[in-house]
Amino acid sequence: MAKNDQADRRRYQKYKDQHGRDWGANIEVSNGQPTGKIEALHTAPLAVPQKFIRTVEGKPYDLHIDYRTWEEELRTADREYRRLAMEEGMRQQGDAYDAEAPIKPGVLSVIGGAPQSILPVIAARQENAYVLGFDPRPDRRLAHFFIREKVSDEVDFSSVDYGEPEEKPKEKPKEKPEDKKAPRGQEAPPTPTGAP
Repeated sequence: MAKNDQADRRRYQKYKDQHGRDWGANIEVSNGQPTGKIEALHTAPLAVPQKFIRTVEGKPYDLHIDYRTWEEELRTADREYRRLAMEEGMRQQGDAYDAEAPIKPGVLSVIGGAPQSILPVIAARQENAYVLGFDPRPDRRLAHFFIREKVSDEVDFSSVDYGEPEEKPKEKPKEKPEDKKAPRGQEAPPTPTGAP
């Protein structure tokens, strides 16, 4: 009797994309198609959404990233975002609305943040080494899309128990001018009571 369990019907497959980067997925043995998420086995600043990763018919170990479809989707999202910004800006600001000015915070609170920029996707299609993960040195033209904030190396986020905080040393009370004593023989005469 032949076994017909999942272990016999599926196996792990490694792939290479058009840039030569490694990917992996569990596949259905009968048709060679992935049964779930295709995972990047490389590190790159630009993460590729699953819907733009294609298997290549007749080449079982190849993947193709569909940059053209991805770019078109981003162009459409950008047009829609700009349309919404204009409509909301005109609704909030009336005749004072300026389509060339940066989007006002009140408009942003209604329409949300802008969609992903198309520029890193175009850079990946054009084989930019930084975006594809081949060169760890940030490309100054593209790094701002990926590097959000520089964090000091001195910040400690470990889970160490530091115990109770130490007491701060008590500060010496500041002397009041009347507490200062003049050297002997140089004392000021007492101020008469009721003097102006």
